[in-house]
Amino acid sequence: MRTPVFTCAVIALAGAIGVLGAQAKDVAFVVSVNGPWQIGSQPVRVGDRLAGGGRVSLGASADFRPNSSYDITVWQIDDVKVARHCYSRASCDAAAWTLPASIGTPSSLLARFVDAFNRLRGHEERYTATQARALAAPVLADAVVEAARGQLAIRPLFTAIAPGRYVLVFRSPDASAAEIRMNVDWRAGSPNPQMPSALRPGLYVVALLRADPPQDQFGDDAWWLVQPTNTYAPASKAFADAVAASDAWQRDATPADVSAFRRAYLEALAR
Repeated sequence: MRTPVFTCAVIALAGAIGVLGAQAKDVAFVVSVNGPWQIGSQPVRVGDRLAGGGRVSLGASADFRPNSSYDITVWQIDDVKVARHCYSRASCDAAAWTLPASIGTPSSLLARFVDAFNRLRGHEERYTATQARALAAPVLADAVVEAARGQLAIRPLFTAIAPGRYVLVFRSPDASAAEIRMNVDWRAGSPNPQMPSALRPGLYVVALLRADPPQDQFGDDAWWLVQPTNTYAPASKAFADAVAASDAWQRDATPADVSAFRRAYLEALAR
């Protein structure tokens, strides 16, 4: 079984995020960087914490060859993402900006990031996708899913799934409860399926199986956080924000690392 080794970039991000709240002068951290960006005269790297009032700009060593470009993404502790992309000295000079002098209480997003990274440390394998003995087919995405009026709102997650009869198998991440099976007769425009009575709001590892024997699995398992209508919208937005933030890590982290972080974040949302 593969034991994932988290990249230096993700570890650096974890360290940066974990102490931001304790450093009053720090207002942001670097999510991704391409080129000799700096704060003041100091170069910045992925995971660096940035002090309030600092001026972020592209250094003089940037080489503007044909088709070259530079970019940086910074995430402030109040959930504001600042992204700059430039391709000439003039456009890069114009892209420079000054960080806020201070920001008050860190956002709930930042607090959940800390929680997710704490869950990952020493337990990476728990959140890593295991390669299924699966048919080559579109896989289900990790997601927050709404449970409303006795139905499970799976339609947005099935848009790439071919019409047919399937079985969804729900298991708790720690295998502490019996699995729950739900039959799905999927057709374009068909209504969301009725939920089994045993399926309650919570976090599940979900497998998609063919309904007919031998019930082969399609793709890897997904993680779904099932939420009732009254908590679905904020949970869905929180996960979307985490996905948007971690999208910028793809240059410096493996897809498995980013996926593991998102699953740990879903678990943090479920608590």
